[in-house]
Amino acid sequence: MKATAKINRVCMAVLKLTDSEFNEMEKVAREQIAYTHPLKYATASMWNNIGRHNLHVLRDLRRLRNTIKRTINEKGRNHN
Repeated sequence: MKATAKINRVCMAVLKLTDSEFNEMEKVAREQIAYTHPLKYATASMWNNIGRHNLHVLRDLRRLRNTIKRTINEKGRNHN
């Protein structure tokens, strides 16, 4: 598969993500960040790091989705 086709598939998948899906995953990430265990510091630290990473990924996916939507809308206006 060509690189452009792969990128197009990723962009289309991101475009289909809904706000409720983002909110659901944000809740999961925040739970990961809040995870604590008095006897398992290393495990808690790992989940905290994963949660922070997941929040960053979600933020970037939202930005990508919004950029794609904005670009589609701008192209639609320019072709009329």
